[in-house]
Amino acid sequence: MSITHVTSLSQLNGILSKSKDKLTVIDFHATWCGPCHAIAPKFESLAREYKNSNFVKCDVDAATDVASEYKVTAMCVPRSSFNSETGGTAVLI
Repeated sequence: MSITHVTSLSQLNGILSKSKDKLTVIDFHATWCGPCHAIAPKFESLAREYKNSNFVKCDVDAATDVASEYKVTAMCVPRSSFNSETGGTAVLI
């Protein structure tokens, strides 16, 4: 299982630019969010199952630039985003 914990927008952009042909699943979470903790085991399970995809966790309180860029105003709300510049798809949780 490989889950990357991102702490900045530049770090996330680096991951996305290096894997333009991969699906990237981003779990936006907060340490105080109960539902975020509840879905964490499923996120880890998916990361183990889909080894050819990127799984990324982002604490919205620690990486406010990432949360702002992706307009995260609530956690545990699945969304998807397609990056036409890179051809990659990000699924935002």
